[in-house]
Amino acid sequence: MPIPVILTILRSQAAGPYVAFGFRAALATGLKSNAALTLIVGQRIFPQVLPQTAGLPALVYVVRSNVPVHNLSGAAGVTEARVEFRAYSTVNGDCDAILQVVRNQFEGIINGSLPGSIQILETVRKDEFDRWDPPVTQSDLGTYFEMHDYLFRYRESIPS
Repeated sequence: MPIPVILTILRSQAAGPYVAFGFRAALATGLKSNAALTLIVGQRIFPQVLPQTAGLPALVYVVRSNVPVHNLSGAAGVTEARVEFRAYSTVNGDCDAILQVVRNQFEGIINGSLPGSIQILETVRKDEFDRWDPPVTQSDLGTYFEMHDYLFRYRESIPS
């Protein structure tokens, strides 16, 4: 079966072992519907990588891992996802503001939810760092970068 057909089938399943697609979609919807975040970055919210042509400031989210939890009986119905939120701007204060909005939205959730009925059991901010990338041209306008790393624990259906 060709890969595009397989992906279409997986994306069409509302539950089951492929709920990771649901988590990513719910995360994207949650970010894009955050009015405070869109006031800062507009529609510049991207999965995985910042496009070269994207304006700044911008936010990138990366699901680094998405691991089902198991116990001695098998699948536990819980998945642990590590998600990086990366802010980019030519102004350092923008990065701080972007990630403060993300923090307000996600840090410390206990028994909450994301759009699409994804039940979040808890979220924990695990790490953060920042840097400044020098300009490619001969200007003084480099790019500020700040990253927060979160652990999301959420419910998923157990495969039958």
